[in-house]
Amino acid sequence: MVRLKNRYLVVEFQTKSENTDSKWFLQAIRDSIQELFGDIVYGKILYSLAIKYWSTTGTFAILRTSRSQLKPVLATLTILPAKLSGKTTTEFTVVHVGGTLRTCKKFLLKKATADEKTKKEVEQIDTTAT
Repeated sequence: MVRLKNRYLVVEFQTKSENTDSKWFLQAIRDSIQELFGDIVYGKILYSLAIKYWSTTGTFAILRTSRSQLKPVLATLTILPAKLSGKTTTEFTVVHVGGTLRTCKKFLLKKATADEKTKKEVEQIDTTAT
């Protein structure tokens, strides 16, 4: 059996909307992928695209996608703020791409050394979950 290889994306976002949550974010990404790349790419991405962690402070999220479908997901995250411009004011920035949740957690811990609240939140991320 072949092991599925995934990539984890640390996405920082800034929003001025109160109704932004993980389900909304994931659905916006899926809708954009289907519109931009069609049903075939959407079907390939659908099984592996998931939000592994959503920040309670609303500043970052960790997304999982298959390694082979990383480029369409990155392209979608680049275009997504322009597509949502009428609905909400949100900016997304992919700050890190890693092979494991553990490397993403290490990156966030380095980045959050000054902010204690964010550091405590990052330490709570469960890296054993798949």
